[in-house]
Amino acid sequence: MNRYVLDTHTIIWFLLDDRRLSDKAKKIIHQTKALGSLIIPTIVLGELAVVVEKGRVKGDLELLIKSIKNDPRFIIMPFDIEAFENYLVQNKNLEIHDRIIVATAKILKAHLVSKDKIISKYYKKTIW
Repeated sequence: MNRYVLDTHTIIWFLLDDRRLSDKAKKIIHQTKALGSLIIPTIVLGELAVVVEKGRVKGDLELLIKSIKNDPRFIIMPFDIEAFENYLVQNKNLEIHDRIIVATAKILKAHLVSKDKIISKYYKKTIW
C-alpha cells in the first residue's frame, strides 16, 4: 500500500478546493481509496490552525478539522518519541515543522506531497 504524508498547504488546498493544488496532488488524494493511506502529522494541524486564526486562509477551522476527521482515508500521525528521534537527525536547514513532517514521512517510508522546494531538496520521495 502506498502511503502519502500531506504537507500543510496540500491539505488546506485540498479541503478548500483551491486551484493551487497540483493536478498530481489532487489525483493522489482523490484516487487513494485505502483507509489510512493519507497521513497528516499533528504539526500540520497546528499549522492549519495558525493560518486560519491569522486570517491567511479563509475557512472555518472547525469545519476543516471535521472534514479531516470524517474522511477515513486520513490518519493523524502523532509527534511521538520515535518521530522526535527521527526529527533530531533531519537536516537543520529545514524549519522545525518541516523537519517533523519529513521525519514522519521517513518513519512511514511514505511519499511526501508538498510543493516546498526546500523539503524536496532533502527528501527525495517528495511529490508535487
